[in-house]
Amino acid sequence: VSSGAHIGLMLYDECIAEEKRNGNTAGKLGLYLAAGIPIIAGNLESFKWIEEENIGISIHSLDQITEATDRIIGNYSFYKNNVERIFNSKFEYSKKFDPFKKWLRI
Repeated sequence: VSSGAHIGLMLYDECIAEEKRNGNTAGKLGLYLAAGIPIIAGNLESFKWIEEENIGISIHSLDQITEATDRIIGNYSFYKNNVERIFNSKFEYSKKFDPFKKWLRI
């Protein structure tokens, strides 16, 4: 992920079997979230939560990229804050290691 990026693109297509199967396991998602970057996502069913959590916008056509970009840029702080919230609450695993280390007595 480029340090200059402001929006991450995950343009996987529900109609392409390989993309449908692999889209949610894409390393891009974790990188974008860790960097605090809102996302424009393709139409995968498994990406519905991106809009539900207000961390980005799902599109069904490449023709919608400009509109999605404008929406995110127009309310960038809102999306960025939600990305940080979701990353910290669901994807930041380092805090989950402390109880494990205590259990191991490290």
